[in-house]
Order: sequence, then structure tokens, then C-alpha cells
Amino acid sequence: MADFGALARDIKEWQETAAWLTLLDPRTGDPIGDPPARILLTSPLSERWVQMDKAYYSQVRLRRQADPEARFTPEDVEQFEAHRVKCYMAVTRDWEHIDRDGAPLACVPVNLEWLYNLPWVAGQLLEFMSDLKNFGAPVGTENGHMPDLIGDAEKKSLTGVSGSLQ
Repeated sequence: MADFGALARDIKEWQETAAWLTLLDPRTGDPIGDPPARILLTSPLSERWVQMDKAYYSQVRLRRQADPEARFTPEDVEQFEAHRVKCYMAVTRDWEHIDRDGAPLACVPVNLEWLYNLPWVAGQLLEFMSDLKNFGAPVGTENGHMPDLIGDAEKKSLTGVSGSLQ
């Protein structure tokens, strides 16, 4: 029998898990920098992401209700892309080894927005956030016991692979 109460508690904890995305050079696929540039992100199932999505889709529904005959436009795409950047910004906890024009770049909203609007960075964010396996398995599941998560995170961080837990 499945205890959904325990599972729900485990998954709620896991939803707030953060993982490192190692940025890759889009031309070569190699990590950028030595040590590599990395971004610490909370899962797209986190409370911050979910609240941002709810607010955005509520606005979309209200617009559609106001004008049921409205057609999908390029402006809708732009608004969705801007929404995604805001979601990425909301779940960013930190970053390391990211410079701009030779100076360290602070992990603050104006810099987050600039970086996340670079198409090749946005593509890597989308790919990383779309695969929940990057955030590890929920605690208490077959592959998600804490020692396994910690060991996997250590291995990934030593090899520079994206998806290690912090």
C-alpha cells in the first residue's frame, strides 16, 4: 500500500531542492571557464515557480475572458518568454564564476535578466529545468535515499556535470 501522506511530505521537501547548472559553450559543448560558471536553481516545482506560473496564467485567462475571439499573436510569445525569464530569476539562489567584461557579475536581478535573455543561456535553462532528474529523486523513493543523493552530487561536482545538488 502507498502512503501518500508520507510521499507528499517527501516530495514537498524535494520540490525546494536546488541544483547546479553548469553553463556550456554553445559552440563546443564544453563548460565555460575554469572553474566552470554555474547557476544554483530551485526546481520548477518549487513554491516560487508555481506561484509565478499561477499569476501569469491567471492574467492570460482574464485576457481571454475579456476577448474570447482574440487570436494568438507574436506578442503572446514575447510575454511568455518574459514570464519564463522571471521564473528563472525567481528560482535562482546564487551563481559562481560568472563575469562580464572581465569583472565578476553580482547575482542580482538586473544581471540575472541580462544573462537569462541571452538565447543560448535561455536554451540551457529551459533544457535543465525541463528535466526534473537534475534535482535528484524525492527522499524516500527507491533511488532517492539521502546517501545516494549526496554521493551523486559529489561525483557530478567533481566532474563538472550539470545537475549536482547543493
